[in-house]
Amino acid sequence: MRTLREQVLRSLSALMLSGLLLPACPALLGDDFETVSDRDASVGGSGGVLGNDASDSSSGSAGRDGSAGSAGSSGSAGASGASGSSGMGGSSGTAGATDGGPDSSDASVCATCDGPDCAGCSGHCCDGQCIDVDTNTSHCGECGKGCPGTACLGGHCVNQCLLMFLDCDKNVATGCEANASTDSENCGSCGIACGFDATCSGGTCQCPADTANCDGQTTNGCEADLSSDKANCGACRQNCGTNQYCSMKQCVCETGFADCNGRADDGCEASLSDTKTCGSCTKDCGSNSTCTQGVCGCSSTFNNCDALPGCESPKTSPEHCGSCIQRCEGGTPVCNGTQCVSGCATGETLCNGVSCVNLTNDPSNCGTCGRAVGANQTCVGGVPTCRPDFSDCNLLPGDGCEVDLRTDAAHCGSCTIACKPGAICSGSSCSCAPATPNDCTDACRQCCDNTQCSDGNACTVDTCSAAGTCTSSSPCASGTNNKCCGGQGCYECCDNADCTGGKVCSGNQCVTPACTLPNLLCNGQCIDPDSNVANCGGCNIACTAGRTCLSGGCGPKWLATPAPPPGFVARSRAAFAWTGSAVFIWGGASSTADLNSGALYNPSISGAAAWSLTTVNSNTPSARVLATAVWTGSVLVVWGGGDRANTQDYNSGSIYDPVAATWTKKMKTGGAPSARRGAFGVWTGSRVLIWGGYTRSGDPGDHAYLYDPVNDAWSSVPTANEPDPALNPATGWSGTHLYTFGGLEGPFASNDFRAYSAAGNAWSTPTQGPSWREGPLGGFDGSYFVVWGGRYSPATPTNGMRFDPTGNAWSSSAVAGAPSARYAVTREHGWVARISAGKLLMLGGFDPAVGRTDAGTRKDGTVYTSTTNSWAGLPAWPSGHARRYAVAIWMGSEFLLWGGENGGLPSATGERLFP
Repeated sequence: MRTLREQVLRSLSALMLSGLLLPACPALLGDDFETVSDRDASVGGSGGVLGNDASDSSSGSAGRDGSAGSAGSSGSAGASGASGSSGMGGSSGTAGATDGGPDSSDASVCATCDGPDCAGCSGHCCDGQCIDVDTNTSHCGECGKGCPGTACLGGHCVNQCLLMFLDCDKNVATGCEANASTDSENCGSCGIACGFDATCSGGTCQCPADTANCDGQTTNGCEADLSSDKANCGACRQNCGTNQYCSMKQCVCETGFADCNGRADDGCEASLSDTKTCGSCTKDCGSNSTCTQGVCGCSSTFNNCDALPGCESPKTSPEHCGSCIQRCEGGTPVCNGTQCVSGCATGETLCNGVSCVNLTNDPSNCGTCGRAVGANQTCVGGVPTCRPDFSDCNLLPGDGCEVDLRTDAAHCGSCTIACKPGAICSGSSCSCAPATPNDCTDACRQCCDNTQCSDGNACTVDTCSAAGTCTSSSPCASGTNNKCCGGQGCYECCDNADCTGGKVCSGNQCVTPACTLPNLLCNGQCIDPDSNVANCGGCNIACTAGRTCLSGGCGPKWLATPAPPPGFVARSRAAFAWTGSAVFIWGGASSTADLNSGALYNPSISGAAAWSLTTVNSNTPSARVLATAVWTGSVLVVWGGGDRANTQDYNSGSIYDPVAATWTKKMKTGGAPSARRGAFGVWTGSRVLIWGGYTRSGDPGDHAYLYDPVNDAWSSVPTANEPDPALNPATGWSGTHLYTFGGLEGPFASNDFRAYSAAGNAWSTPTQGPSWREGPLGGFDGSYFVVWGGRYSPATPTNGMRFDPTGNAWSSSAVAGAPSARYAVTREHGWVARISAGKLLMLGGFDPAVGRTDAGTRKDGTVYTSTTNSWAGLPAWPSGHARRYAVAIWMGSEFLLWGGENGGLPSATGERLFP
C-alpha cells in the first residue's frame, strides 16, 4: 500500500524527470481565473471596497490596483494602494487584503528586479515580492490572477492538476478544486468522504483524539469514545471485564472489587468485602472471620486469641470463655460461651465435659458434640448447612460446601448449571468473557460473524474464522483493487497517477476518458449530469426518493411525506431522533390528550410502507410531551417531558429497541436529573448526556447528567465552570464537546459561552464571543461553532460569529446573504443541522418584530458554509403551516419537518427538504 506522502514523492520525481505536472486533469476554458491572496480578505465598512495592504488610514479604503476607493464608514483601519487616492467622504474602512497590486512600501525588495511594473525588475512586484509570473500559480501572467488548483506555465493556467489537487466535480470552470490532503468530502481521492466527526489530514480520514470508528460505519463516524467505552477501551474491540469500567483508556476496577488473580478474562473478580480479600488482595482474614469495610473481625462464636489471622478459639472453650482473658476453673469449670458456670442450663448440652453448647447452632458442635461444620457452612437446626452462594456439589464428606456458585463456571448459580465455553460466571450468572464477548449460541467467542470483526479500517479484510477468532488481512489484497484510498477502502486507483496507458481514475476505477461534453465520466460510465438522478450536477450526487434531476439540480427542493397509518394520530411536541435509517417519533399531544404511541419513518421508502408503528407495553413511558430521545447506535433512550396542561414534569424514561421493535426496560430514576421538558440530549459514545431544558413553570433546568444504558445508571457532571441555567441558548455538539452560548438568564439575555468535554467530563470557559442575546440559532459544522441572530432588547441582532476550538478564537461570519432577523425557542421553532462538513442548515425561527405567534414564524432558511464564510438561501416550505413544536431533524441527506401546530391544532402532515 502506498501512502499519500509516498504518492507525493513519486509524483515530484516524475515532475522533475518530465517537466510536467500530474496528467489527465481537465483542460481549462481559459487562463483568466482570479483568486485572492493567502491573507484573509475583509470587507470594508459599509461602502468600503477591498484595498491593498497598507498602514492605518483615516479615509475610506483604496480601490484595487491603486484606483480610487469608494467611501468607507465606521470601520477599522482602511488599506490604501501605493498610487491610488483615498476613499471620499467616509471614515476609516475595514482593513483590506492584499490583492497583488504594486506596493511601493516594499520598493527595496523589488529594486533588484527588472520589468515593466517596477524599474529594474525582471519580473512583477506582487504582494511586495518579486514574482515570476510565468510560473507562479497565485500570480499567473500578472499579479492577482491565480490558477484553480492547476499549474502556471508561460504565464498561462494549463490543464495539469497541482499535487494534492483533484478535479472531482468534472467541471472545467472550477479547475482542480479539491485538495485531497484536507478535503473531508474528497479525502485522498474524489468521493472518499470522511464519516461524522472525522477530519481529513494528509489524505487520510482521522478521528478526534481518543475516538475511533470501531464499527466501520461512516454514517455515525467516530462513534467509540476510547477513553470511556467499556467495549472499546483504549482500542477497538478491547472489552473490559466483570466489575470493571473504562477510564482514561484503561479498564479499572469498580469500587469494592479488585483483580486478585491477575487474569483478564474474569475482570475484577475479587470482592474486597470477602474474608479472603478483605480490603486488598493480600489480606486474608482466616477461618471463622468476618470482613467489614476492609477490617477483619471474628464471627459471633469465635475469638482470635493468638494474634494470627483467623479466629481459632471457640467462645465456649474454658480456656478463653467468652473472651481471650477469661479462664474457667475451680467451682465453675464449665463455659457456656459467655461466662464460667458450674453446669449447663436448659437447652444446652455439655460437650467434652467443659463446654455448654447449643447443638442447634454451634459450628463446632453441630447436632452432636464434636461435629464441626465444613468449609463455607454454618449450623442451622443442628445440621451443617451451606452459606448463601455456596453449595456441596461433589457430595463428598469432609470438604463442606466446596463450590462458590457466584464464580464457578462449572456450577454457576447452581450445581447443575455450567456456563458455555468462553463464558465466565459472575454474580451467579453466566456471561461472555472480555476476550470472547459475543454469544454464538453454543459458545462465547471473539466473533460469530464477520460484522463483529471490524477494526475501523476499511482497507483491511476482517473475517471471523470457524473457530470464532477475528483475523485481518494485509491493508489491501493483491490483484486489481490493491490501493487503499483515504483509509476508506481498497480500490483500483486513488488518483490519476495510479493509472497507466492514458487512462484516468474515475470512481476509483482506471477508465479511458471517452466522454464528450456535457457528459461526465462517473464510476466508469458516461452520464448526463443534467438529468442523471444518481449523478445530478456531478459524479455521485444522488437525488433522494421522489425527486428528479433537471438541469443539473435535484428537484423539487421540498417534497410532502406520505401520510402515516391510521393508528398514528396528528400530534405536536413529540420526542424524535434519527437512527441512521429512520426517524423515531414518539409521544407528544393530540388536540385532546397526551400520547404514548410512536412510529418510525424511513425516507428511503415511498408510500405508506415508509411508516411502521411502535409497540406499547408495560415498559412504555407514560404519555407526555417534549420528552428527549437519543439514539445510542443500538437503542433509543427516551427521557423526561411533561404534560400538555403544564401540571407536572417527569424525570423518568424507557429504552426502545427498534430491531426487536419493543420497549425493553424502564430507566432508573435514582440519581436522574430533576424533572424537566425539552432537555438537550446527545450520545457521547458511551453515555447519554442530558442538559438544560425547562420546567412547566418556565424555569430553566440546571446541571448536566450522564446516563449509562448498559448499567442503567445515572451520574452527575461536575458543576465547576458549568453554565448558568438559561432558556433558549444556542447549542452544538462536535462529537467530543458540547458548546452552549447565550440564552435568557432570568429577565436578562446572556453572552455566557461554555464547553463540556465528554472525555474529561468537565466544563470549561473558552474565549467569550458574540454580544448578549436570547434564542440565537447555532450549531457545530465540523470545524466551527456558529452563532447567528437571536434577540436582545432594545436591538435585534442581525449578525453572527463563529468559534474555532483549535485556536480558541471567534471571528465574524458574513452578513451578505444571511437569514432575515429571527430567534429560536427551544423545541418550538428555529432549527439548526449540520448537513456536511463545513455546512450548517438554519431553518425557521420567530420574527422578533411579531413574536411567538403563527404569523411570526419564519418559514424559509439558509445554508452557511464556513470554508467560504458565505450564505445560500433556501425556499420556504410549501405548505405554509406554522409547524410550531414540529419534528425537525436532519436525515442524512434531507431535513424533515413533520407534524407540529398550525392555528393551535396538531398536524399529521410533513415535508422534507433537499438543500
